Amino acid sequence: MSMTAAEALKRDKPKRPFRSSFQKGVDRAQIERWKVEGHTEREIVELLAAQRNYRLSRAQIHMDVAFVEDEWRRRAAEDIASAKGKELAGLRLQEAELWSAWEKSKLDAETIRQKVTAQGADKLTPAEITKTKEGQCGNPAYMRLLLEVRQRRSKLLGLDKPDKVDATTGGEAIKFVVKLRSDELP
Repeated sequence: MSMTAAEALKRDKPKRPFRSSFQKGVDRAQIERWKVEGHTEREIVELLAAQRNYRLSRAQIHMDVAFVEDEWRRRAAEDIASAKGKELAGLRLQEAELWSAWEKSKLDAETIRQKVTAQGADKLTPAEITKTKEGQCGNPAYMRLLLEVRQRRSKLLGLDKPDKVDATTGGEAIKFVVKLRSDELP
């Protein structure tokens, strides 16, 4: 079987150097930095070629940029999930503290009054001590705060219906004014 000249050239043409996984990671970290700095893919091709002993195609840079952007989206989703988890943990702690304070606010209030008598120039002695207990119904401020914690949790988890606002008017009523020319009157 004879080989054409084009096939021979294709067979003898050296292949692009293979990047190791480590080198891909190093390249992608640099590409990420340049992308954040606002460089175009064409510029990144040239910048990377100036630093390496190989040259990547624009198509390869495009794939690396796509990989970096996918990583950004993945990390953003993880960051949001982590922030939500931290916020929910804080809300659980606040709710527990508020319930404890609510229960304490319902305990009987005890008032101690002491009458003293003077026995000399600088001496005072207790003459009568009275203790009174008064029932409490609980401080309503704790219930209000508990409700706020629950509302915050519901909003964070997306349990509430979203507020509907007309984006074009900011929720304001639209007034229509129609001007007719005299020849358009019925």
